[in-house]
Amino acid sequence: MTALARVRPEDVGIPPSAILRFMEDMTERNMNLHSFMLLRHGKVAAEGYYSPFHKDLRHPIFSVSKSLTSAAVGIAIGEGRISLEDKVIHFFPDKQPETVHPYTADMTIRHLLSMQTVHRKSTNKEARDIVFEYLHTPPSHPPGTVFAYDTTGTHTLCAILQRVTGTTVHDYLDDRLFQPLGMQDIEWETCPLGINQGGSGAYCTTEDLAKFGQLYLQDGLWNGIRILPEGWVELSTSKVVDNSSAGILLEGRSGYGYQFWRARRQAYCAFGAGGQFVLIIPDHDAVFVSTANTMLNRDEHQGILDCVWTHLVSSMQQSCPLDDAGCQRM
Repeated sequence: MTALARVRPEDVGIPPSAILRFMEDMTERNMNLHSFMLLRHGKVAAEGYYSPFHKDLRHPIFSVSKSLTSAAVGIAIGEGRISLEDKVIHFFPDKQPETVHPYTADMTIRHLLSMQTVHRKSTNKEARDIVFEYLHTPPSHPPGTVFAYDTTGTHTLCAILQRVTGTTVHDYLDDRLFQPLGMQDIEWETCPLGINQGGSGAYCTTEDLAKFGQLYLQDGLWNGIRILPEGWVELSTSKVVDNSSAGILLEGRSGYGYQFWRARRQAYCAFGAGGQFVLIIPDHDAVFVSTANTMLNRDEHQGILDCVWTHLVSSMQQSCPLDDAGCQRM
């Protein structure tokens, strides 16, 4: 698979001392980082792997899987297979309750994407038929009125995609996203019915995550080829809903898009439990990626981002993008 180009950090306006300070701060905080990668101008300026983790390891990315699912939804919309306003219940005539609650009947793909479903939390994630349980669980409020983190809603998006494409989300994305980006063999868990666990089930390498982030930084283009529909990156990563009620204190609860979290300074990120991050920083033409295990402290993952802003982003200087030979463009 095609690897991202590597450059010296100073060639893209990042002092090496800033990277060292970031690594030292991670150690001092006992952050339990597994790996990190920093891209600027599309080149890898720094990367690190902490034993026993290594660059070729496919790491669980937990809820970063949701952002992959969001990309799949965007592609399917671009192909005319679905729309944001499609009612969820219409895709599952065989799974509907005998009497469909009006709130459930009104729920759309847009509501699933933006975590504004009819449930205040995920329904039964261990059920054999997650979608059946999802549609049969009594709703607590109208869709579009409450932000509530709902992993089973994302799984329902995968089920919708599988119904309209005739294949799993993994296989759907393979030739549309994974192969064009040169992402390695992506592993993706499925439920007992063979539907990808879109809310938290994918495994990939650190560099795979970096390529995914760079695709978004480039507005869905890769080597001049449009991977994501025009406008989808801006639409899906903008603030769609206020998430101040979220149980996760991430970037000061700056808002939520379509399976992406908003961050400070007009940045946004894909986030998975334990410190799996893909942070896209358009103002500095940069992407930061991490894998980690901060499970012992639910808010410790924010410390990773705090260190990124304090040491890495604050040190970034203006520099000319590099050409394909790694030389400064004049």
